[in-house]
Amino acid sequence: MDRCSIYCRQGGFHNAGIYRSGHGGEEPDAVSGDLLEKHLNLQITLELNTALRCNYLVDTVLTRTVDTTVSLYDRVRRANAACADLFVSVHVNAGGGTGFESFIHPQAPEKTRGIRRAIHTEAMSFLRIHSVTDRGMKTAGFYVLRATSMPAVLLETLFIDHPVDAQRLRDRVFIARYAHAVARGVGKALQLPARDPFRDAEKDALILVLETEVQRLQGEVDRLRGALRRIHNTALEVL
Repeated sequence: MDRCSIYCRQGGFHNAGIYRSGHGGEEPDAVSGDLLEKHLNLQITLELNTALRCNYLVDTVLTRTVDTTVSLYDRVRRANAACADLFVSVHVNAGGGTGFESFIHPQAPEKTRGIRRAIHTEAMSFLRIHSVTDRGMKTAGFYVLRATSMPAVLLETLFIDHPVDAQRLRDRVFIARYAHAVARGVGKALQLPARDPFRDAEKDALILVLETEVQRLQGEVDRLRGALRRIHNTALEVL
């Protein structure tokens, strides 16, 4: 299986996530024709990161943003060090099947089960429109699920070696919409506050006004300093 992750942690906003992109670099992954699992995992993770940050007040951390090798140990260590609220591991499946499935650890608490349920439900609400098979909500003892100190969910997104699934995975629009569906699940699961585009625009405009005023005041301060310096020099000449 290929791997890609995003971490969600407490940050300047509400929660943040650690999103893990499977494999990468020299790590072996599945290949089917022109499709490489590591590239698909990274593509999905980057789209998921964009969907989260554009739609919610959330901080996110990705285990990788380029094709590089990051060990399982380092991925988990970084997630735990980030005090993340959620760890999402993004995969593309292989092995002769078809469809979508999600995993949590067999001993995961109810909180993790609820988070996974929300993500799985939203993902399938989109995938079902495209006749994707729901392979179910499952459990497994994967390292990233048992060694992380926060709720962790692993997603298996279609099968790279299934002709119909592979066709969908080549569709960038499909990938983007799937990522947005997963993001909605994360948003619901963590109860993330939504971004208000109008409020953000107002805030940006206010910041611009304040920055302009600060520059004006700085100029006024510089002018007054110059005037005081001239008065001081004149006084010294008189004395």
